[in-house]
This record gives sequence, structure tokens and C-alpha cells, in this order.
Amino acid sequence: MGRMNWSRILFAGLLAGLVIDSGEYLLHLIVLPDKWKAAMQKLNLTPVPASREFLALTAAGLLLGAVTLWLYAAIVPRYGARARTAILAALGLWIPGYFLGLAAMLLEGILPLDIVILSMTAGLAELVCGALLGRLIYADASSASKGEEVAT
Repeated sequence: MGRMNWSRILFAGLLAGLVIDSGEYLLHLIVLPDKWKAAMQKLNLTPVPASREFLALTAAGLLLGAVTLWLYAAIVPRYGARARTAILAALGLWIPGYFLGLAAMLLEGILPLDIVILSMTAGLAELVCGALLGRLIYADASSASKGEEVAT
């Protein structure tokens, strides 16, 4: 079993994080701004995130991308360097990070169903796309040194 290549994990993870952040930007600031404004007004909160919050959420997306690629690299020895492995890594983070968190906010009446469903769906697409892109960039050090191609 080879060692994980941390520089590749970080680089590929940051690119995956950019995919995640881009999806979040499109969904929440382009597609859903009116729905978010109504939901935030219902809770007596500021409808538009402040710049500090925006920076924090951007950093969280980059971190999520890095963690996704770390998980991918960790499970490659068991499942192989395949697209399926990247999808499993994405699902491994989507379930607790998006599905359970958003379901709890829906059940507590904090967020409306339309925001929750769109956020869950977009979150899954972002994580899977980010993981698949990261997988192409990350190559296990032992595979790269042996000249093996990444399996599809």
C-alpha cells in the first residue's frame, strides 16, 4: 500500500473546492436569492450574507474539497483509482454534510422544502463533480511512479 501524496491531495482538493464553491455561488446567489431572502426574513435574520460570512463559506467549500480528496486517497487502496471511488468519497461527505444537516433544518421548520431539495441536489452534484475532477488531478504516488493510468 503506497503513501498518500499530500501535495496532490491539497492541490486536487482545492480545485474540487472551487467546483463546490462555484456551485454554491450559482445556486444561492443566482438561482435562489429571493427564496433565501424570504426564508431569512421569516427568521428575522439579515437576508444577504456579510462579506465575513461569504469568506467563511468560501473557505468551508475549499476545505470540503480537500477533505473529499483526502477521503478519496484514503479509500483508493481498497476500491481502486476509479470514478466509482471518487463518487463514494463524495457520498461519504454528502450524507452527513448536506443530507442530514439540511434534513434537520427542514424538520425543525428552519428552511423551506424547496431550498432544502435544491441544496441537497446541488450539493450532491458539486461534491461528485469536484471529486471526479480531483480524481483526475490526484494520482496515487505509487501509480504515477509505475506509469499506470488512472482507471475509469
